[in-house]
Amino acid sequence: MMSQHGLYIPNLTSEEEAILKALPAFKIYDKFNNTGDTSKYNGSCETVSPNIREFKNLCTKFLHNIKNLPDYNHDRGNHNMYSKYLYYWIFHEINKISIANPNKINPSDVNSFLIIGNTWYSDLYHAPFIKEFNFDFDELKEQKYLYDYFKNFNALNEITCPHIKSRAYYKYVDFINKFYTKKIQEKQCCIWNFNCKPYFDCNDKYNPQYLFYKLKCGPQVDTLRWKQRHLTLRLYREGNGNDNEHHATLETDEYGNPLNSLSFSRILEGISSTSKYGSSTRKSKLLKE
Repeated sequence: MMSQHGLYIPNLTSEEEAILKALPAFKIYDKFNNTGDTSKYNGSCETVSPNIREFKNLCTKFLHNIKNLPDYNHDRGNHNMYSKYLYYWIFHEINKISIANPNKINPSDVNSFLIIGNTWYSDLYHAPFIKEFNFDFDELKEQKYLYDYFKNFNALNEITCPHIKSRAYYKYVDFINKFYTKKIQEKQCCIWNFNCKPYFDCNDKYNPQYLFYKLKCGPQVDTLRWKQRHLTLRLYREGNGNDNEHHATLETDEYGNPLNSLSFSRILEGISSTSKYGSSTRKSKLLKE
């Protein structure tokens, strides 16, 4: 199911999972996860709370990965790209640990954790690593899906049918299409929502339906049937469509995503937390003065 990378793709075989893990974005996340010995960062992470081993280990990995980003002054393009990967990676990993330890990690814990990373990054580049917080982990998860998809696109697009990778890629693109469609129709990412720009590319060549046709490798009638069911309306993308047509509604259960993932939202300099167990507001300073 590729749950390690947050992809809950139904009916994915172990062989297909191995194929997807070799895509460019997931190879970078594997590098973030497999850092080797990071004990030299233990001192910087000793204040991490609660005292959960995985949470403290994640802190040392985070600092290691910040330290090993491409140097901004000499390789700005790769620095910015890897920083974006690291941004989505750290929130994904925090959410995984939060789900595995329900009711133990609260918003102020996450804030304090990220301040440690921001302090390290600021010492290197005189700026915070995370400038604006969005602690809605479900939203961040969807953004990560799409950011990864656009980075994986060239690898997905270069194969021709029949190909040993086509079935795995087909399942991946079919999974991504749900979120691609949602962002266009519900978030109107390609009309006026500039907040989508960091993770979404509106160039038509990236539309999953085109890749789907290429990867389907089946009878044309099946392709047309899929097109009728999943097509993202071009008219709607241009602001002329009917928002009741082909409305994409995300049902978390359908994709097998955890139901109890945290949902945090930043309010001014504090954080508000909501969950299935109730809601609370905790305020703390984002960055050390």
